[in-house]
Amino acid sequence: MIQSTRTPGAATAPALSALQCAQSLIYLSGGSQTDVYRTADRRFVIKLKATNARTVAARQQAAQLQQVADLLRAHLGPEHSLNTWFLVLADDSGQQLVVGVQPFLDGAHPLDAVVLGSLTRASQVSLLENLRSIVRRSLACYHSTGRAADLYGYGRTAGSEARRWDPRRLLAEGWRLISQRPLLTAHNLMLTQDGRVVVVDYDPICHSRLSCRLIYGARALLLVRDQLQLGVACMRLHQSHCCNSAV
Repeated sequence: MIQSTRTPGAATAPALSALQCAQSLIYLSGGSQTDVYRTADRRFVIKLKATNARTVAARQQAAQLQQVADLLRAHLGPEHSLNTWFLVLADDSGQQLVVGVQPFLDGAHPLDAVVLGSLTRASQVSLLENLRSIVRRSLACYHSTGRAADLYGYGRTAGSEARRWDPRRLLAEGWRLISQRPLLTAHNLMLTQDGRVVVVDYDPICHSRLSCRLIYGARALLLVRDQLQLGVACMRLHQSHCCNSAV
Protein backbone atom coordinates (compact mmCIF):
# COMPACT_ATOMS: atom_id res chain seq x y z
CA MET A 1 0.00 0.00 0.00
CA ILE A 2 2.86 2.40 0.79
CA GLN A 3 6.57 2.13 0.25
CA SER A 4 8.33 2.55 3.56
CA THR A 5 11.47 1.42 5.33
CA ARG A 6 9.27 0.86 8.43
CA THR A 7 12.11 2.15 10.55
CA PRO A 8 10.88 4.51 13.31
CA GLY A 9 12.26 7.98 12.74
CA ALA A 10 13.32 7.34 9.14
CA ALA A 11 12.08 9.78 6.50
CA THR A 12 9.83 8.20 3.86
CA ALA A 13 7.99 9.42 0.79
CA PRO A 14 4.69 7.54 0.38
CA ALA A 15 2.94 8.15 -2.96
CA LEU A 16 0.06 10.26 -1.64
CA SER A 17 -0.26 13.01 -4.23
CA ALA A 18 -3.96 13.35 -3.41
CA LEU A 19 -2.95 14.47 0.07
CA GLN A 20 -0.99 17.31 -1.55
CA CYS A 21 1.74 16.85 1.04
CA ALA A 22 4.98 18.18 -0.47
CA GLN A 23 7.00 17.32 2.61
CA SER A 24 8.05 13.79 3.51
CA LEU A 25 6.21 11.71 6.08
CA ILE A 26 8.16 10.13 8.92
CA TYR A 27 7.16 6.67 10.07
CA LEU A 28 6.35 6.40 13.78
CA SER A 29 4.74 3.02 14.43
CA GLY A 30 2.34 0.39 13.18
CA GLY A 31 -0.41 -1.79 14.62
CA SER A 32 -2.93 -4.39 13.47
CA GLN A 33 -4.84 -1.95 11.25
CA THR A 34 -2.77 1.21 10.86
CA ASP A 35 0.58 2.67 9.82
CA VAL A 36 1.28 5.91 11.70
CA TYR A 37 3.38 8.79 10.33
CA ARG A 38 3.93 12.42 11.19
CA THR A 39 4.53 15.29 8.84
CA ALA A 40 8.06 16.69 8.74
CA ASP A 41 6.85 20.05 10.12
CA ARG A 42 5.51 18.21 13.21
CA ARG A 43 1.99 19.59 12.74
CA PHE A 44 -0.02 16.46 11.95
CA VAL A 45 -0.15 12.71 12.49
CA ILE A 46 -1.20 10.74 9.41
CA LYS A 47 -2.77 7.32 9.99
CA LEU A 48 -2.99 5.06 6.95
CA LYS A 49 -5.59 2.33 7.38
CA ALA A 50 -5.09 -1.13 5.90
CA THR A 51 -7.81 -1.58 3.27
CA ASN A 52 -8.30 -3.17 -0.15
CA ALA A 53 -11.78 -1.71 -0.53
CA ARG A 54 -13.23 0.06 -3.55
CA THR A 55 -14.24 3.71 -3.32
CA VAL A 56 -17.77 3.20 -1.98
CA ALA A 57 -16.71 0.67 0.66
CA ALA A 58 -13.74 2.85 1.66
CA ARG A 59 -16.06 5.82 2.14
CA GLN A 60 -18.33 3.70 4.28
CA GLN A 61 -15.35 2.62 6.38
CA ALA A 62 -14.20 6.23 6.79
CA ALA A 63 -17.71 7.30 7.82
CA GLN A 64 -17.87 4.51 10.43
CA LEU A 65 -14.45 5.43 11.81
CA GLN A 66 -15.47 9.09 12.00
CA GLN A 67 -18.71 8.24 13.81
CA VAL A 68 -16.97 6.10 16.42
CA ALA A 69 -14.16 8.63 16.92
CA ASP A 70 -16.66 11.46 17.45
CA LEU A 71 -18.67 9.34 19.91
CA LEU A 72 -15.64 8.39 22.00
CA ARG A 73 -14.28 11.94 21.95
CA ALA A 74 -17.61 13.29 23.19
CA HIS A 75 -17.38 11.03 26.25
CA LEU A 76 -13.66 11.57 26.91
CA GLY A 77 -13.88 15.35 26.59
CA PRO A 78 -11.44 17.71 24.84
CA GLU A 79 -8.89 17.48 27.67
CA HIS A 80 -8.39 13.73 27.08
CA SER A 81 -8.90 13.44 23.31
CA LEU A 82 -7.91 14.81 19.90
CA ASN A 83 -9.86 15.98 16.90
CA THR A 84 -9.66 13.27 14.26
CA TRP A 85 -10.67 13.55 10.61
CA PHE A 86 -11.04 10.54 8.28
CA LEU A 87 -10.66 10.93 4.51
CA VAL A 88 -10.63 8.62 1.50
CA LEU A 89 -7.74 9.34 -0.87
CA ALA A 90 -6.09 7.59 -3.78
CA ASP A 91 -2.36 7.11 -4.12
CA ASP A 92 -0.51 7.37 -7.44
CA SER A 93 -1.42 3.77 -8.34
CA GLY A 94 -5.13 4.37 -7.75
CA GLN A 95 -5.23 2.39 -4.49
CA GLN A 96 -7.99 3.70 -2.21
CA LEU A 97 -6.63 4.77 1.18
CA VAL A 98 -8.58 5.55 4.33
CA VAL A 99 -6.52 8.24 6.04
CA GLY A 100 -6.93 9.58 9.56
CA VAL A 101 -5.50 13.00 10.41
CA GLN A 102 -4.81 14.26 13.96
CA PRO A 103 -2.85 17.16 15.43
CA PHE A 104 0.68 16.10 16.38
CA LEU A 105 1.36 16.41 20.11
CA ASP A 106 4.88 17.78 20.01
CA GLY A 107 6.85 16.88 23.12
CA ALA A 108 4.30 14.28 24.28
CA HIS A 109 5.30 10.72 25.21
CA PRO A 110 3.32 7.45 25.40
CA LEU A 111 3.01 6.25 28.98
CA ASP A 112 5.02 3.11 28.21
CA ALA A 113 7.98 5.45 27.58
CA VAL A 114 7.53 7.45 30.80
CA VAL A 115 9.44 6.51 33.96
CA LEU A 116 7.03 7.23 36.81
CA GLY A 117 9.82 7.60 39.35
CA SER A 118 11.38 10.41 37.31
CA LEU A 119 8.31 12.61 37.78
CA THR A 120 7.86 15.00 40.68
CA ARG A 121 5.26 14.11 43.29
CA ALA A 122 2.92 16.79 41.94
CA SER A 123 3.30 15.37 38.42
CA GLN A 124 2.63 11.84 39.70
CA VAL A 125 -0.56 13.00 41.45
CA SER A 126 -1.66 14.82 38.28
CA LEU A 127 -0.97 11.74 36.15
CA LEU A 128 -2.98 9.45 38.43
CA GLU A 129 -5.90 11.90 38.54
CA ASN A 130 -5.85 12.16 34.75
CA LEU A 131 -5.96 8.38 34.45
CA ARG A 132 -8.80 8.07 36.96
CA SER A 133 -10.75 10.64 34.96
CA ILE A 134 -10.17 8.72 31.71
CA VAL A 135 -11.25 5.45 33.32
CA ARG A 136 -14.43 7.00 34.76
CA ARG A 137 -15.36 8.53 31.42
CA SER A 138 -14.53 5.35 29.51
CA LEU A 139 -16.73 3.26 31.80
CA ALA A 140 -19.55 5.80 31.43
CA CYS A 141 -19.12 5.56 27.65
CA TYR A 142 -19.28 1.76 27.80
CA HIS A 143 -22.42 1.77 29.95
CA SER A 144 -24.22 4.21 27.63
CA THR A 145 -22.97 3.05 24.20
CA GLY A 146 -21.43 -0.41 24.62
CA ARG A 147 -18.08 0.92 23.35
CA ALA A 148 -14.78 1.91 24.93
CA ALA A 149 -11.55 3.20 23.42
CA ASP A 150 -8.44 1.02 23.33
CA LEU A 151 -6.28 2.68 25.98
CA TYR A 152 -3.43 0.15 25.82
CA GLY A 153 -2.25 -0.42 22.26
CA TYR A 154 0.34 -2.94 21.12
CA GLY A 155 3.40 -1.02 22.25
CA ARG A 156 6.34 0.66 20.59
CA THR A 157 8.01 -2.50 19.26
CA ALA A 158 4.97 -4.43 18.00
CA GLY A 159 5.35 -3.45 14.33
CA SER A 160 4.35 -6.17 11.88
CA GLU A 161 3.79 -8.64 14.73
CA ALA A 162 0.46 -6.92 15.41
CA ARG A 163 -0.69 -7.87 11.89
CA ARG A 164 -0.20 -11.61 12.35
CA TRP A 165 -3.52 -13.02 13.47
CA ASP A 166 -1.89 -16.00 15.15
CA PRO A 167 -4.23 -17.39 17.87
CA ARG A 168 -1.28 -18.23 20.13
CA ARG A 169 0.13 -14.72 19.82
CA LEU A 170 -3.30 -13.20 20.49
CA LEU A 171 -3.80 -15.37 23.58
CA ALA A 172 -0.32 -14.45 24.83
CA GLU A 173 -1.02 -10.75 24.21
CA GLY A 174 -4.37 -11.04 26.02
CA TRP A 175 -2.77 -12.69 29.04
CA ARG A 176 0.03 -10.11 29.11
CA LEU A 177 -2.56 -7.33 29.00
CA ILE A 178 -4.47 -8.81 31.94
CA SER A 179 -1.53 -9.80 34.13
CA GLN A 180 1.36 -7.48 33.27
CA ARG A 181 0.12 -4.24 31.70
CA PRO A 182 -1.39 -1.69 34.08
CA LEU A 183 -2.73 1.53 32.61
CA LEU A 184 0.47 3.31 33.66
CA THR A 185 2.27 1.45 30.84
CA ALA A 186 -0.32 2.07 28.11
CA HIS A 187 0.93 2.92 24.62
CA ASN A 188 -2.24 4.68 23.40
CA LEU A 189 -2.15 7.25 26.21
CA MET A 190 0.10 10.26 25.68
CA LEU A 191 1.46 12.47 28.47
CA THR A 192 1.64 16.01 27.11
CA GLN A 193 4.00 18.81 28.06
CA ASP A 194 1.22 20.57 29.98
CA GLY A 195 0.55 17.46 32.09
CA ARG A 196 -2.60 16.19 30.36
CA VAL A 197 -3.12 12.55 29.41
CA VAL A 198 -4.67 12.14 25.96
CA VAL A 199 -6.20 9.08 24.28
CA VAL A 200 -5.03 8.90 20.65
CA ASP A 201 -6.72 5.75 19.27
CA TYR A 202 -10.49 5.54 18.70
CA ASP A 203 -10.68 2.79 16.07
CA PRO A 204 -13.29 0.03 16.33
CA ILE A 205 -11.66 -3.39 16.05
CA CYS A 206 -14.71 -5.63 15.67
CA HIS A 207 -17.43 -6.09 13.08
CA SER A 208 -19.97 -8.68 14.23
CA ARG A 209 -22.29 -7.97 17.15
CA LEU A 210 -20.95 -10.94 19.14
CA SER A 211 -17.28 -10.03 18.71
CA CYS A 212 -18.04 -6.42 19.69
CA ARG A 213 -19.77 -7.51 22.87
CA LEU A 214 -16.87 -9.78 23.80
CA ILE A 215 -14.11 -7.26 23.02
CA TYR A 216 -15.76 -4.23 24.60
CA GLY A 217 -16.90 -6.30 27.58
CA ALA A 218 -13.29 -7.38 28.12
CA ARG A 219 -12.16 -3.76 27.92
CA ALA A 220 -14.75 -2.78 30.53
CA LEU A 221 -13.41 -5.46 32.89
CA LEU A 222 -9.89 -4.11 32.40
CA LEU A 223 -11.16 -0.61 33.16
CA VAL A 224 -12.68 -1.82 36.43
CA ARG A 225 -9.34 -3.45 37.29
CA ASP A 226 -7.51 -0.22 36.45
CA GLN A 227 -9.94 1.83 38.53
CA LEU A 228 -9.09 -0.27 41.58
CA GLN A 229 -5.33 -0.20 40.89
CA LEU A 230 -5.31 3.57 40.41
CA GLY A 231 -7.22 4.05 43.66
CA VAL A 232 -4.62 2.00 45.52
CA ALA A 233 -1.77 3.89 43.81
CA CYS A 234 -3.29 7.24 44.83
CA MET A 235 -3.72 6.07 48.42
CA ARG A 236 -0.10 4.88 48.63
CA LEU A 237 1.17 8.13 47.15
CA HIS A 238 -0.73 10.19 49.71
CA GLN A 239 0.41 7.93 52.57
CA SER A 240 4.03 8.28 51.42
CA HIS A 241 3.70 12.05 51.39
CA CYS A 242 2.18 12.05 54.88
CA CYS A 243 5.00 9.85 56.18
CA ASN A 244 7.67 12.07 54.61
CA SER A 245 6.01 15.17 56.04
CA ALA A 246 5.95 13.63 59.52
CA VAL A 247 9.67 12.89 59.33
